[in-house]
Formats: sequence, C-alpha cells, structure tokens
Amino acid sequence: MTVKKAIEIIDFTIKRKLEIREGFINPQKSWNMGETNISGISMELGRILGEDVKILELIRSQMIPKCKHPKKSQDVDPDGNRYCMDCNLDL
Repeated sequence: MTVKKAIEIIDFTIKRKLEIREGFINPQKSWNMGETNISGISMELGRILGEDVKILELIRSQMIPKCKHPKKSQDVDPDGNRYCMDCNLDL
C-alpha cells in the first residue's frame, strides 16, 4: 500500500466518523428525544467519535511528508506512475 492510498483511507474514515457523529449529536433524531439517559449516551458516543477523528487526523498529519520531491529523487514504477524515492509518495 502506498502512502497516498493510506491517506485516502484515513480521509474516508474521518469523513464517515464525522457523519456518524453528527447523527448522534443531532437533537432532532428520534433516538435523541425522550429520556435524558438516551440523550446522554448519544452525546457521549458523539464525543468518542470526535476523539477518534482527532487521532486519525494526527496520524494523517504524520504520514504527509515534508519532502519537496527533488527531481533527482523522482522515479517511475513499472506501471508508469511517478513517485518520490525520498518519501515514497506518488506524484
């Protein structure tokens, strides 16, 4: 798996967790109405998902290289895709 693919997977996971979190914390949803205990649980699940997103964003920021991809470090793989040999990022 290339770094680019890993970043795409993390981006998708972040997006999906944010969508689920919004559903949990939305007070208009049927499961968020009524008893106070259910609302509290829903809010706590939303908080946990928010923490998951923060962790994934930290991992993502560490995966994105600070490489400037100098021309001498660029190469082409057997499939014809350019990549940087210093940071292994597809270009």
